Amino acid sequence: SGSLAPAGTILDLGTVVLDAAAPQVVALAPGDGALGVALGSTVRIDFSEPISTGYQSNWVELRRLSGSLVAASSTWSADRRTLTLTPALPFASFTSYQVKVTTWVMDLAQRHLASLVQGTFTTLDAIPPQVSSTLPVQNAKNVPVDVQFRVVFSEAVTLESLSGVALQL
Repeated sequence: SGSLAPAGTILDLGTVVLDAAAPQVVALAPGDGALGVALGSTVRIDFSEPISTGYQSNWVELRRLSGSLVAASSTWSADRRTLTLTPALPFASFTSYQVKVTTWVMDLAQRHLASLVQGTFTTLDAIPPQVSSTLPVQNAKNVPVDVQFRVVFSEAVTLESLSGVALQL
């Protein structure tokens, strides 16, 4: 229960901060459009001001661009301006992901993020291409001298990568 101070009494309210601004996302890491992101990376979201302790995990989403959510734990910095998402498993090789920060995010004055913030990034290609098939097949016998050789790889390769010892007949 509280009471009013008598007239003429000075009442110290401490530092009063008037917050008229909605919080903003000031940085995403990896940055929007980043390529070659390490598979063991975390996702960091920096806010312009501290975020409410009422934060719910569904306020921020991390998902594969193909649609499936990525299980991740959330850790806040001491000043509650930085949220770090740590995936339960390493990111998949050569896969695109999306981070979505919804307008449900609130600052300490209960002001919501003004607009949805999204960013995408793609992990590095950690799995080298494999030979899927060859023509003629391996160990083929009586192959005509003028046969056209065909090698099919598991993913696209550049012509330059097939020079020297990379490709031998």
